[in-house]
Amino acid sequence: MSQQNQVLWYRQPARGWTEALPLGNGHLGAMVHGGLAEERLDLNDDTLWSGYPAPWTNPNALPALEHVRAHLRAGRVSEAQALVEGSMVGRWSQSFLPLGTLALTFADNAATGYRRELDLTTATTTVEYQTPQGRVRRTAFVSCTDDVLVYRITSDFPLSFSLALPSPLRSQVTVSGQTLVLKGEAPAFVAPHYVTTDEPVIYGDTPETTGMRFCVLVGVQLGSGRVEATATGLMIHGSTEAMIVLSSATSYVDSDTHPFLCGRDEIAVATATLRGALQKTYAELESAHVAEHQRLYNRCSMQLGEDRDAEPTDERLAKCRKGTPDAGLAALVFHYGRYLLLGSSRPGTQAANL
Repeated sequence: MSQQNQVLWYRQPARGWTEALPLGNGHLGAMVHGGLAEERLDLNDDTLWSGYPAPWTNPNALPALEHVRAHLRAGRVSEAQALVEGSMVGRWSQSFLPLGTLALTFADNAATGYRRELDLTTATTTVEYQTPQGRVRRTAFVSCTDDVLVYRITSDFPLSFSLALPSPLRSQVTVSGQTLVLKGEAPAFVAPHYVTTDEPVIYGDTPETTGMRFCVLVGVQLGSGRVEATATGLMIHGSTEAMIVLSSATSYVDSDTHPFLCGRDEIAVATATLRGALQKTYAELESAHVAEHQRLYNRCSMQLGEDRDAEPTDERLAKCRKGTPDAGLAALVFHYGRYLLLGSSRPGTQAANL
């Protein structure tokens, strides 16, 4: 299958999280919305969960086992089911949490010729549009090799925009030189979304009951213009080329180690990762990322039907729902599934949790 028809593309920004385009390297994930006045990349880290090690098995499970078997032998299936649910099922697992959002705000949102796309063959998103001042292009990927999110903005004219790093978790944002720093703490407990309780989110009040720490760092390299620290983040003034690099880390060690009392130094890990990436050019980061992605992605190919990628992906889906045959769309969905698995779990990272 050609590279051209392994692209998901749209004529408008995402209207919500489910329409955003996903990037990931197994450790760091981002949902890219592609907004004009406000761009947002919703972030997650594969190890950022609520809670800490605790006994999760139900002590009543073993004594109940023989009674469950007796019910089953007697054909009392519903009684066996009730006993399993009441006496054998363990406690809820804890919750996978959002890391935060890389938010970019632009002064001007007048645009024509808008196109937003995800190229599955390079694991890269691109947003491109025309303004009265000239062309703007934004490219993003989560590097498989350098373990950072890279977001590059190029324009035909000096462009100004702000960077912020909010998080829904208990956290604080500071600026160190030209680096945006988010430090936070996960809750000790988050109830499952399907459970109604008076306290669905609980933060610890002692070291023993405190959840894991996390850190996000954002650095900027400019081809032109300047960076200014503000009360809420960073302001980039008059740049025609800007590369934003983001690293993340948590204090997670393993499932048996308390992430607050005995966790790793997440700030040192994120700092070393960001420093290493910022020593490289955009071209170096991109070429290494694409080569590693394609090492696995290019192992498989599929060709079904004719090439209809001149139409936006959402319009093809709408026609397909109304009964218009589109075998090429089926192949695109197949490749998209492979892409998502590559982006959600790799050697050395946690298992895909969706």
